[in-house]
Amino acid sequence: MLSENAKSRWIKDFENGVSLSFAPDSVKDNKALVMVAVRLNGMNLKFVSERLQNDVDVVEAAINQNVLALQFANSNLQKQIVHYGILEVRKLKNENYNYLQQMTREEFNNAIIDELENLGSLLKFMTKENLSEQKGKQKTK
Repeated sequence: MLSENAKSRWIKDFENGVSLSFAPDSVKDNKALVMVAVRLNGMNLKFVSERLQNDVDVVEAAINQNVLALQFANSNLQKQIVHYGILEVRKLKNENYNYLQQMTREEFNNAIIDELENLGSLLKFMTKENLSEQKGKQKTK
């Protein structure tokens, strides 16, 4: 059992970038500490206890921080996540398709115009940013 003082030190260590790989097994199997570690660096899932590599909350927190962390989850949980992820993508794709099918031509055209305007604003912003950066680089030369 870890003392509150030890837990606080480990949290500070994780916040300072210390990898879970350096932690003792008692930390690697403590869900609260592991959640802190994987939220800060999803790849810490590699060093989590087997029990917690099969915990949906821990794996979700890790892949939300870095999707590549999925490779360190329990293999059965990986399969479930991929399977249900594919089903969800199909569902969203069908919902979006049905939504587009129900739009009138005018609604569709207005949606396209709105997106083009958003893109135009983004491009103007990016152009201003790039020009500012270029001017800054020229001054430093």
